[in-house]
Amino acid sequence: MGVCRITIDEIREYLSTDYINFKNTFKNSVENKNSSLMNTINTYILNNNGKELRPLITLLAGRIFSKGELSQITYRIAAVVEIIHNATLMHDDVADGSKFRRGSLTVNSKYSSAAAVLMGDYWLSRALFTLLSDKNIEILSCFTNAMEQMSEGEIFQMEKADRLDTTLEDYYNIITKKTAALFMASVKAVAVAHKVSEEYLKAIVSYAKYIGLAFQMRDDILDFSSQSNTGKTSGLDIKERKITLPLLGAFEKMPHKKADIIAKMSKISLDNNNEKMVEEIVSFVKENYGIEYAQKILEEETKMAIDSLSILPESKDKEMLVSFANTLSIREY
Repeated sequence: MGVCRITIDEIREYLSTDYINFKNTFKNSVENKNSSLMNTINTYILNNNGKELRPLITLLAGRIFSKGELSQITYRIAAVVEIIHNATLMHDDVADGSKFRRGSLTVNSKYSSAAAVLMGDYWLSRALFTLLSDKNIEILSCFTNAMEQMSEGEIFQMEKADRLDTTLEDYYNIITKKTAALFMASVKAVAVAHKVSEEYLKAIVSYAKYIGLAFQMRDDILDFSSQSNTGKTSGLDIKERKITLPLLGAFEKMPHKKADIIAKMSKISLDNNNEKMVEEIVSFVKENYGIEYAQKILEEETKMAIDSLSILPESKDKEMLVSFANTLSIREY
């Protein structure tokens, strides 16, 4: 297969009825018959939902293993991964005090922090309840293990932010748990549901791992890109004392500057409005090729994702997964 790229909308259009069935399952899974406020917030979240990358990958993996004939269990797994993802975002927004997400007010800003925490809890409970209908402990454990890893990853990141001593190994540990784990859980659950061979299971989980890593790396790179180019304010990770891949790359090129940058990050944490110091650190990363360093590694991760699929039979669904990996590696800054 040649190098092809694809948009999220093109994947949705390709999935057609399968995408619609997932959306209906997703909506029905979080619906509440006892609280009008819950359903009001549900509607708000559903109307401001993100790219849905995880369920789209889940559906494509399911089509590979079912030869294009998806069953309700795949729709439920796709719904569950998106429910868990959104639930963790609600909790994260409260923890970070975030006012906006995807250009809209966060649940904690529009309603209250209490509402966001309780809705996050409700969505997590609905995710687990949705899986119970299949009475498959192995599928359920895919997601309970992922949720445990996600929590560990977030807490470990907080520890490293306090110490400002994140290494490359630490960074991989953090993003494997906080981001890649949920990608991996969803496709593993689909593979288990279809009773695929161990080789196929390892292949799709490996793909999901590298895609998850690349996705987080891309997000971390964009944090050092100018707002005019991406529409995203740069330097948010710096303000949160997060040492991510672009900064690690710049440290590798200019190790003697590390102590100075760490000192500045410590000062910024005491004064979140110190934009001048944030700009200096962003400039340091750009001038010392930290973005190029991170981009090179991101491209390596997407290549490994594609290579992981080599054992799987050729199909349009496999082509879609390859095309998505290629698209993820495009430099947008």
